[in-house]
Amino acid sequence: MTSRNIERMRDAFPELITDDKPPASPDWEKAVAESGCTPAQLDEGYVSQRRRWRVLFWLMAIPVPLAALTPFIIGGSISAHQISTCVVLFSGAGVAWSKALIVTYRLWQLRNRRVSLAERGTFQHFMAETHAVRDAILGK
Repeated sequence: MTSRNIERMRDAFPELITDDKPPASPDWEKAVAESGCTPAQLDEGYVSQRRRWRVLFWLMAIPVPLAALTPFIIGGSISAHQISTCVVLFSGAGVAWSKALIVTYRLWQLRNRRVSLAERGTFQHFMAETHAVRDAILGK
């Protein structure tokens, strides 16, 4: 893109121009205080949320191999309907897994009292320090 085009885009969307620094990340105490809940209430809510997402994940992930292997077991061929059903179930399982991962991250922040970059509470720190991909769907 030329500089002239970039300038024209800035003129077209003046509300998107921000010269301000990003807001400071709150520390753990401030983040919990702003939530309006105690740490125990937050923990309980996150645990139940994660449990629901895990159950939903397994309810969608378990039938996929069964649906895919059934035609071979009974001696038939696989149809487009079965393939599309497997794709939809895997997609739903992926959404449930990602939601469980998000809740697991929030639980990790809450339990380790780390929210900001200074406290090493970012998602990158979470991924580096835990087995997050596995723990999001397993009962740990």
